[in-house]
Amino acid sequence: MKILLFHPSTNYYIKSPSVPLGALAIATFLKERGHRVKISDRCIKKENVKNQLKEFQPDIVGLSVMSARGIKDAEYISETSKNFGIPVVWGGHYPTFIYDDALNSGVVDAVVLNEGEYTFLELVNALSDRIPLDRLDHIDGLAFVRNGEVVLNKPRAFADLADLPAIDYSLVDVPKYYQTYFGCRNMLYLYGSKGCPFTCTFCYNTAYSHSTYRKRPIDDLFAEFDSLVNDYGMDGIYFTDDVFCPKKEDLKEFCARMREKNYKLVWGCQARIGQFDEEDFRLMADSGCRWIFFGIETGSPEMQRKVRKNLDFSKMEDTFRITKELGIITISSLIIGFPHETEEQLRETINLAKTIGADLYPVNMYTPNIEQELCQELIKKGLFAPPRTLREHAQINQTNDYYESFSQIPKRELLVIRSWFHWISFNKKDKSRSLKFADKAVSDALSNIFRFGVVSFIVTGFNSLKTLVTVLWNVFAYPKIRKKYGLHE
Repeated sequence: MKILLFHPSTNYYIKSPSVPLGALAIATFLKERGHRVKISDRCIKKENVKNQLKEFQPDIVGLSVMSARGIKDAEYISETSKNFGIPVVWGGHYPTFIYDDALNSGVVDAVVLNEGEYTFLELVNALSDRIPLDRLDHIDGLAFVRNGEVVLNKPRAFADLADLPAIDYSLVDVPKYYQTYFGCRNMLYLYGSKGCPFTCTFCYNTAYSHSTYRKRPIDDLFAEFDSLVNDYGMDGIYFTDDVFCPKKEDLKEFCARMREKNYKLVWGCQARIGQFDEEDFRLMADSGCRWIFFGIETGSPEMQRKVRKNLDFSKMEDTFRITKELGIITISSLIIGFPHETEEQLRETINLAKTIGADLYPVNMYTPNIEQELCQELIKKGLFAPPRTLREHAQINQTNDYYESFSQIPKRELLVIRSWFHWISFNKKDKSRSLKFADKAVSDALSNIFRFGVVSFIVTGFNSLKTLVTVLWNVFAYPKIRKKYGLHE
């Protein structure tokens, strides 16, 4: 059968879209089993959907919807496909939790829940055998509509990552996904594992992966690196793993392999405070690690317990001291405005952030999303009315400006605090660093004109300028708020 897989536009920054690993995994799996598959990534280029359907004439249209940002475009693609009489299937993180809303929209025939390789394959085979769309009870991990009612089949067990084929990168234009951060020109987003063993209440993973953790076989991982380095000139990797190498022996083996291969690659990952000691960090730096994303979220011990982050604060100072000595860039993620957060707890977060001396501070305001345990608690208490239609889901602004504060802190104060941390992350007073940043900005601009065209460059530039103006306004228009929280250089 012919399957056209769409990665919907998120109307976000086109500057550096990441590889659609979910769609790629599905496409590879189907292609290996004899099906003809094409990927249309609308984060790269918004081609005319009607023309694509006429040209490819797919038997099935699939959409990989990873967040609320993609809902609007996904609905448009689905409606257009339905007008052509083509079955529409949604999959990805977001539909897994809103499958009923998606199916009740009238433009989605089935939803693949959680990871979709085997579920989608069985669905394709069923339709190939002319089994009606409302007679798919035998397919685990699938939801569909029968007689106007949503049918939810039993869940599918997670696949062993060793049983999945190597991703076929020829299905996409790899250079379009090159990232240019941290000194790289050809960095790609890849994964070495799936899931997370922790149970933070603000994260989707507790519900999505059920706190499981599965790693890819290391031979498979390095075979992929070999291909991407030799065939595509990859010079950097950002691991999208929710937590990188939680077991010491896995980390040592990985670092040893990286040194043995001598790729000249640099890489970065996400890690947990207290996960690595000085010896670990040295192994990582020696094998090419140049940045680490630490999800700190809150500096309040009480709030840490409430959201089940449970970081060991005693490890905080040593972690940032050692990484700085080794030249590893640190990104400290913070979430402000947790439900019922007090001003005192917020001050604890600000003070901690100012103390640890991270290089970058991505700060977000807490936004309830349906997949979070924390969001479900708000719903039960009547504090949050979840979206029920695709249009309502599409209105969720992932920049966290859509919802009012669920904390004891006024929304304006939260916006000022967030903007201030964004400002100090990039407003470095080191002149040489500023010049390097300017040079990089020019080279990135020229590169992106070549990659995506002038129109996309203008859109990206406009969005970037709008964001900058918003940040500057929040930083400088409210000096009393900054003074209240001690926010100054």
